[in-house]
Amino acid sequence: MQTKPYCWVALWLATLAAPAAAQPAGEANTNAARELATQAQAAADAGQLAEAEDLYRRAYALYSAPTIAVRHARVLARLGRLVEAEEAYRRTLRAPLDASAPEPFRAAVEVARTELAELTPRIPKLRVVPLHSGKPIRGAEVKVDGERLAPALVGVAYKVDPGEHEISTGSTSRKVTLAERQVLAVEIEAPAEAGGAASAAPEPAGGSPGPRRAPARAEAPPPPAGTPTLAWISLGVGAAGLATGVVAGMLATSRYSAAEEACPARRCVEGSSGASDLEAFRSLRTVSTVGYVVGAIGVGAGVTLWLTAPSAEGPATQAFVGVGHAGIRGSF
Repeated sequence: MQTKPYCWVALWLATLAAPAAAQPAGEANTNAARELATQAQAAADAGQLAEAEDLYRRAYALYSAPTIAVRHARVLARLGRLVEAEEAYRRTLRAPLDASAPEPFRAAVEVARTELAELTPRIPKLRVVPLHSGKPIRGAEVKVDGERLAPALVGVAYKVDPGEHEISTGSTSRKVTLAERQVLAVEIEAPAEAGGAASAAPEPAGGSPGPRRAPARAEAPPPPAGTPTLAWISLGVGAAGLATGVVAGMLATSRYSAAEEACPARRCVEGSSGASDLEAFRSLRTVSTVGYVVGAIGVGAGVTLWLTAPSAEGPATQAFVGVGHAGIRGSF
């Protein structure tokens, strides 16, 4: 994975002279990025890797050149931050290069491709399986190194940096150490409620526990008073009838107008389009009338049933019909 020093020096000198091609950048930003990258290289050569990593990150933010990205990736790998290093290499490979891109940028992409292939197999993987009473559970909140692990990563192997990691679920904590290329599965106890398990019923105080009782089932609430089902059905039928009457009436009007245009002096020749429109008008007029009648009856019956429904607070209202009079009596 190591590249000969003189190759990197030649590459770096060429980069300083290369025009900006990775992304549009102001001249001030480009010059500042070159200066930061030069300081980063000096820090890396002196073994000050943390400082070099920070400087390369700042330089790339100003000017996203592949030459800066690949050198940043190498420093991250030396720090043991392999997951970030892999992403930095991939970022180098994603650099948009056209036919006018300088040769140092193309060389940096090829270097990144080679070193990424060497780095990826070195990255260890961790698989965390939360358990309760020896059985895997779902929905447990897992933290790795104090950060909440995404639910999608619980129970599956994912890439981590080599070294020590602390895994916790609730009050349970465990530390593990991973070496490069290692795949480690960690089973850790999680609280019962984390997986949605029902908590056990408390035992009676003193003596031996009595027989377990089946959990009580909540009774369905009684239907609200004053809203009889028949009233709703009647209102629904009435509304449907009225809608049918309106639609059929509109269609009948349209057919009547067409018949008037096709039949001069209101005389339609049998078999003509005007005669067909006239026949359709008569049928639709009948449907519309029936719809209005059904709608009126349904709505009237629904309102009557609603008003005469038993009340939770007093006696039911009653409808009465007599000779020459009709009405509703009761409390409201």
